[in-house]
Amino acid sequence: MRTFHLSGNVDHRNSLSARAMLLNELRPRTALAIDLTGVTHIDSAGLAVLVQVYCAARKNGCDVHLVNVSHGIRKMIRLAQLEGVFYLQENLEKPTIH
Repeated sequence: MRTFHLSGNVDHRNSLSARAMLLNELRPRTALAIDLTGVTHIDSAGLAVLVQVYCAARKNGCDVHLVNVSHGIRKMIRLAQLEGVFYLQENLEKPTIH
């Protein structure tokens, strides 16, 4: 599994660069863990990036795991009704599916 660390705000101002960086990390048939430990805020554009990366990953036969998701970001994922889309993990060693 490859791991990519996001930090700061993932929003309309930097969503294009975040998407490009995440898509660059995708490898066929290799899961991608996106560590959100350093993410302080995410908006709808940031959530759209996660969905776009998820869709691209699925086309390549791989999964996307969101790791160290804060309460606030979990709430945004839940409000967008995306909790069934992503694998949400507390940390890289202990997978949990929500």
